[in-house]
This record gives sequence, C-alpha cells and structure tokens, in this order.
Amino acid sequence: MRISLANIAGDIRTIEVPASTTIAELSARAAALFAPQALVNVWLALNGTPLADQAATLQTAGVHQDDMLFVQIEAAGAPPAPVQPAAMSAQAAGANPAIPPGFVEAMQGRLAGMHRQQAIEENLRLAMEHTPEAFGRAVMLYVRGEVNNVPVTPFVDSGAQVTIMSRSLAVKCGLEPLIDTRFAGVAVGVGTAKILGRIHAAQLRLGDNLFLMCSFTVIDDTPAEGAPKGTQQRHSAHALRIQDINIPFLPEHELPASARGLNAPSEEEPAASSSGTAAASPAPAPTPAAPAPPAAVPPPQAARSSPAPPPVNVSEEAIQQLEALGATRDMARQLLTHARGDVELAAALLFQ
Repeated sequence: MRISLANIAGDIRTIEVPASTTIAELSARAAALFAPQALVNVWLALNGTPLADQAATLQTAGVHQDDMLFVQIEAAGAPPAPVQPAAMSAQAAGANPAIPPGFVEAMQGRLAGMHRQQAIEENLRLAMEHTPEAFGRAVMLYVRGEVNNVPVTPFVDSGAQVTIMSRSLAVKCGLEPLIDTRFAGVAVGVGTAKILGRIHAAQLRLGDNLFLMCSFTVIDDTPAEGAPKGTQQRHSAHALRIQDINIPFLPEHELPASARGLNAPSEEEPAASSSGTAAASPAPAPTPAAPAPPAAVPPPQAARSSPAPPPVNVSEEAIQQLEALGATRDMARQLLTHARGDVELAAALLFQ
C-alpha cells in the first residue's frame, strides 16, 4: 500500500509498503528516511492516535491506502521509558508544544496537494507522449472563397451557430448598406464581440464551384481569440465536404499573414465562419484563382431615416416558451424584442 510519513519539520515522504509491515519495521524505515546518520527513537501516530503496539501490522493497526502517519523522532540516549498511550494521545492532541495544534490537518492538506500535482504531471506526460501537437501553435482551418465576388479566406468552424463577418469585410464586399441593425446584440463565445446587425442574403462561393446563398452576422472589428483546430488534421481531415463537393483546407503558406498569427496587414482578411463537416479525404490545394472585381451592390430601397418603432411588450408566457426551447431568460427577451413579440419568429432566430 502507499502511505505518507510526515515529521514535525513538515517533510513528507511517500512510500510503498506491504500491508503486513509491522509498526517496528515501519519505524526503522522512517528513521532511515528522516535521520539516516543518527541513532534515534521513532514513534508513529495515525490521526493523532499513537501506534504503540510495535508488533502490530499496518493492516491490523487500521492504516489504509494513502493514509498519512506522523513521525516523532527523538535522539537515542538512555533506554527509552515505556511509552504510555495516554501521554502519546495528549501529545498528539497538542498538549506537547512540539506538535502544534492542527499540524496533522495541515500535513494532510499538503499531502493532498502533492498527490494532485503528481496527477497533473502524469497527465502532462501522457499528453506530451500521445498528443504533442497540443503544445505547438496550430493554424486554424481556412478555405478559399468569395463573398459577393470579392475574394476572401473563410475560417471553418464546424460547430458555429451562425456565419459571421467583420464590419471591415462587409465594407470591402460592398455589403455594409444591407446590414439590418435590428439584429444587433452581443456575441458570446471565446470572449465577446458586439453584433452590429445582419446581412440577410449574399452569395458565398466556397472552393471553385460551390455557390451558396448565405446570411451573415456582422460583428465589430474587435480582435477575437481563436481556438486552434487541435486534432482534426492529425486524423487526416484535410477538406470540407458539402453536397459531395470537397473543398480543401488551405495549407499554411497560402494563408494571409493575419491568419498565420502574424501582425502584418493582409489584403485577404479572414471572413466568415462556415458550418460544415471535416472530411478525411486528402486533396491537393487548387491553384489560386484570379480575384474578380467587386460587384456593385445597390443601396436598399428602404428609407434612410424612419421613426423609432414603438416599444415591444414582451409577455411572460412568450419568454417561458423560448426558455423551454433552451434559451436563457435574457436571450429570450432579446429575441422577442427583435421579433416584435412574434414567438415563432423568435424561435426561428434561436435555432439559426
């Protein structure tokens, strides 16, 4: 079994011993650990109770796995007087100033911390052996694409709830006039970002021949922390597969500087987070296509200025209906406000 020995100085030694080890044998081993060059007398105590029977085994003395025993060492002079259990109990309880009150509890807490640190070190060793890529910088997954005929480098997030776009990219793609500010809010994930609104429909091209009509949630140009792709490429996930079309992930040397974690400005700004499935079919990266000129987008026909809409009366029943679908109370209230009190529209927004 594994037990720990602690002396009054706070030194802790963890050892492996058989359950059949006697108290006398363990005392001799404790003397070798704590005072190898001196002739000493050793007394052991468990949870403040002295272990006076030197012939008893650890099992019969009530010592279990991961228990901690207090070791008291005295210089050997004259033959020691017989140990009185009552005196040892008083000493363990703190009557003797050599054993401060709370010492055993403090040592047990320290021992628990040592065991926790040992588990952490073992977990670290396991990770370094089996997943060494977790300790390096991993470039995230990007593909080649276009938004409104403007070349972009979309970032692929297979767990994304919406497709996001920065405000500067919306300006670059000529889509800023189409931002519906009624869908403004706050995006919460790894950090937070201000949502400026939503572009309800724009053409997104992925790869060479996949064209999708897509809506974009436009966020402020606040830099956000990104999580590395981890083990996807380690398990041969080299392409995004949509409708039986493989869209290769871009190799690192084809990414813009900002996507590689560099501070240099890039013409191709990372654009959108696209939901999809990582396919385990390796595919070579195609030759970059020549960028097409951006298409002019007519301004929306809606009037530039309009009177402020009347306040929305959000009912408690509607909030509870959205909470039953998984929304928080604040989220339900915000969705109902955007939907002007329409529960069905708010539910549709929740699952987008």
